Amino acid sequence: MPTDAPRYSERLPETASRLEANREQAAERMRRYRTLYRPRLEVPFEQSLFFE
Repeated sequence: MPTDAPRYSERLPETASRLEANREQAAERMRRYRTLYRPRLEVPFEQSLFFE
């Protein structure tokens, strides 16, 4: 949720409660995304694409 979202102060506790109730599912989702995206983010550094 973006910090400039409408009703941010109202939505934050709702979002926190939902994450706490589904903690394991949220953690697993984050692990899957990390596994998926880490190689994609490492490639430019491994191939020195940012340096001349």
